[in-house]
Amino acid sequence: MDWLTLFENWQDEWFNTWIAPWLYEWGLGNRLEMAYDAINWFWIGLVQVAVIALVLMPLERLRPVEPPQWSRAVRVDVLYTLIHRLGLFKLAMFFSFEALFEQGLGHLRALGLPTWHLDGLWPGVTDQAWVSFVLYLILFDFVNYWVHRGQHQWGRWWALHALHHSQRQMTMWSDNRNHLLDDVLTG
Repeated sequence: MDWLTLFENWQDEWFNTWIAPWLYEWGLGNRLEMAYDAINWFWIGLVQVAVIALVLMPLERLRPVEPPQWSRAVRVDVLYTLIHRLGLFKLAMFFSFEALFEQGLGHLRALGLPTWHLDGLWPGVTDQAWVSFVLYLILFDFVNYWVHRGQHQWGRWWALHALHHSQRQMTMWSDNRNHLLDDVLTG
């Protein structure tokens, strides 16, 4: 048995023992698929945090760009990283905005608005996995570029996004320093 199968079995066991019964008990059985994805997000995030702590931290200590200081601000960045990488932000979105967003999309589909997929743009070409991957990569990069430009251009959005750029000491933990409302807007 390979490690991926072991991971999937472990995730299934964990989900069926702990998460699914809780969702049914709270009347959220219609959210099982999203919750299963969230468990996957958590475990992958745990691996990411382990790589940051066990690989990147020692490398940063070997060749720091500036003298390292384990300041209070870096501890805050670690907290932001844990919130994001372990799926706590996604969990908050799950219980707040996600259901509203899904209901809104469902309503638009009921009104006849079709779901558009980039990989259906040119049948026979864009539906090939590697072509679809490249197209989505380019599209998401393009959209994220303009979203980031908007974060820097619009005053109120910049007021939220400025937190991301406020760290005075860059470390491997600094990437997830974001205002949570900014993450809601971009999420």
